[in-house]
Amino acid sequence: MNFKWVEKKGQYQSGESLYLNRILIAGYHWNGSQAKSVEHDDSINWEGYIDLPSQTEKSKTVYGSSEVEVKSRIEKVVKFWFNEALDLTGG
Repeated sequence: MNFKWVEKKGQYQSGESLYLNRILIAGYHWNGSQAKSVEHDDSINWEGYIDLPSQTEKSKTVYGSSEVEVKSRIEKVVKFWFNEALDLTGG
Protein backbone atom coordinates (compact mmCIF):
# COMPACT_ATOMS: atom_id res chain seq x y z
CA MET A 1 0.00 0.00 0.00
CA ASN A 2 1.18 3.46 -0.87
CA PHE A 3 1.06 5.58 2.33
CA LYS A 4 2.54 9.07 2.21
CA TRP A 5 2.95 11.81 4.81
CA VAL A 6 2.34 15.31 3.38
CA GLU A 7 3.20 18.48 5.30
CA LYS A 8 0.31 20.86 5.95
CA LYS A 9 1.11 24.20 4.33
CA GLY A 10 -1.72 26.50 5.43
CA GLN A 11 -0.88 29.74 7.18
CA TYR A 12 -2.07 28.59 10.61
CA GLN A 13 -1.57 24.84 10.18
CA SER A 14 1.00 22.55 11.72
CA GLY A 15 1.80 18.87 11.34
CA GLU A 16 1.23 16.48 8.46
CA SER A 17 -1.52 14.45 6.81
CA LEU A 18 -1.32 10.74 5.96
CA TYR A 19 -2.64 9.72 2.56
CA LEU A 20 -3.31 6.33 1.00
CA ASN A 21 -2.79 7.18 -2.65
CA ARG A 22 -5.04 10.30 -2.85
CA ILE A 23 -7.31 9.51 0.11
CA LEU A 24 -6.73 11.36 3.38
CA ILE A 25 -6.89 8.80 6.21
CA ALA A 26 -5.08 10.42 9.14
CA GLY A 27 -3.00 13.33 10.32
CA TYR A 28 -1.69 15.27 13.29
CA HIS A 29 -1.30 18.84 14.48
CA TRP A 30 -0.12 20.88 17.45
CA ASN A 31 -2.57 20.45 20.32
CA GLY A 32 -3.57 24.00 21.17
CA SER A 33 -6.62 22.97 23.17
CA GLN A 34 -4.93 22.47 26.53
CA ALA A 35 -6.52 24.73 29.13
CA LYS A 36 -4.26 27.54 30.30
CA SER A 37 -5.52 27.16 33.86
CA VAL A 38 -4.25 23.58 34.03
CA GLU A 39 -0.58 22.63 34.26
CA HIS A 40 0.82 21.96 30.79
CA ASP A 41 1.04 18.24 29.93
CA ASP A 42 3.91 17.59 27.48
CA SER A 43 2.63 14.08 26.74
CA ILE A 44 -0.24 15.54 24.71
CA ASN A 45 1.61 18.30 22.81
CA TRP A 46 0.67 16.73 19.47
CA GLU A 47 -2.81 15.43 18.62
CA GLY A 48 -3.32 12.84 15.90
CA TYR A 49 -6.58 11.84 14.25
CA ILE A 50 -7.49 8.77 12.23
CA ASP A 51 -10.46 8.74 9.87
CA LEU A 52 -11.16 5.11 9.02
CA PRO A 53 -14.55 3.33 9.12
CA SER A 54 -15.75 1.32 12.15
CA GLN A 55 -13.51 3.02 14.68
CA THR A 56 -14.62 3.96 18.16
CA GLU A 57 -14.31 7.62 19.14
CA LYS A 58 -11.48 6.68 21.51
CA SER A 59 -9.42 5.01 18.78
CA LYS A 60 -9.81 7.97 16.38
CA THR A 61 -7.57 10.25 18.46
CA VAL A 62 -3.98 9.67 19.63
CA TYR A 63 -1.55 11.95 21.47
CA GLY A 64 2.22 12.22 21.70
CA SER A 65 4.91 14.43 23.16
CA SER A 66 6.67 14.75 19.79
CA GLU A 67 5.83 14.59 16.10
CA VAL A 68 7.76 11.32 15.76
CA GLU A 69 5.81 9.73 18.62
CA VAL A 70 2.36 10.74 17.34
CA LYS A 71 3.21 9.65 13.77
CA SER A 72 4.34 6.27 15.09
CA ARG A 73 1.09 5.84 17.03
CA ILE A 74 -1.00 6.80 13.99
CA GLU A 75 0.90 4.37 11.75
CA LYS A 76 0.40 1.58 14.31
CA VAL A 77 -3.39 2.14 14.41
CA VAL A 78 -3.64 2.39 10.60
CA LYS A 79 -1.56 -0.76 10.09
CA PHE A 80 -3.71 -2.69 12.60
CA TRP A 81 -6.92 -1.43 10.95
CA PHE A 82 -5.80 -2.52 7.48
CA ASN A 83 -4.62 -5.90 8.77
CA GLU A 84 -8.06 -6.47 10.31
CA ALA A 85 -10.02 -5.05 7.36
CA LEU A 86 -8.12 -7.00 4.73
CA ASP A 87 -7.47 -10.04 6.96
CA LEU A 88 -3.78 -9.97 6.08
CA THR A 89 -2.93 -12.15 9.09
CA GLY A 90 -4.76 -15.15 7.60
CA GLY A 91 -7.15 -15.53 10.55
